[in-house]
Amino acid sequence: MPPDAFGTAPWREVNATTLRPSQARRLARAMLAAGAVRAWRQGRRVWALWREEHKTPAVLTRLQQQWPQASFHTRLVQATGPYELERRQAVRTIAPDLELAPAWTGLPATSRRLVIEALTAFGAGDHPSTLLNLTLCWQAARTDLPPAPWLADVGTGTGILALGLALACGRPVVALDPAPAAMRALRRNQALNPLAGPLVHPVQGIHRVLRGSFALVAANLPGPILREAWNHLVGVMAPGAYLVVSGFRVEMVPQVRGWAEVSGLDCQRREDMGGWSGLMFRR
Repeated sequence: MPPDAFGTAPWREVNATTLRPSQARRLARAMLAAGAVRAWRQGRRVWALWREEHKTPAVLTRLQQQWPQASFHTRLVQATGPYELERRQAVRTIAPDLELAPAWTGLPATSRRLVIEALTAFGAGDHPSTLLNLTLCWQAARTDLPPAPWLADVGTGTGILALGLALACGRPVVALDPAPAAMRALRRNQALNPLAGPLVHPVQGIHRVLRGSFALVAANLPGPILREAWNHLVGVMAPGAYLVVSGFRVEMVPQVRGWAEVSGLDCQRREDMGGWSGLMFRR
């Protein structure tokens, strides 16, 4: 029987937030053992789905009693089956005019939707550092960017930031990463996003190969690598350009802001998520 051949029916959707990702993994397993049709985890969050039956409320009550450290939210939803609901849940809204969909959902890319397949490169857009950077890049793209024609994504991975910038700005984007796996994933995602893909230019290499003057530079890099690349990234910013950085924990924010102050950059915005931070600077 096809996975969604159940007919339109009520389902009980459960969202739970735990204190730590390790607890979320155990909770997802406990939900499946308790009869959930689907259960998957992102960070500290677990999403699960039950058929709405007479015993379902009692099962969920027991789970909540067994997991007092987790915050549970449940609701009834109508759908033809679990796949439809899983697909709805997987689409993430980044901004009112931007959403992110995994390729497995089968949804097409549009002028307001990026479609991403991770392959073997880092991330499908669900890590906080990626989401923070994409959110800040989208905000910067809605401001008065300087006229320098090119944008840059340093440490592109699967190309989410590069494709997002291309979609938002309609300008060419250098997508830089030293990993061959990242280049393969990027080219796959260019093909999945025909509006943004042709504007993205893959370059295999590290930050030092970046040359020119850019209106916006996005860098989702671990703290030590960001520190090593910092002066070079600042050096390729055009007057009035933006630098959007992420990939570090909230404890590192004062240090990053200190680098920016020495470089003559103004901090425009800060976003935090799950212990990670993203910062937007302007020259």
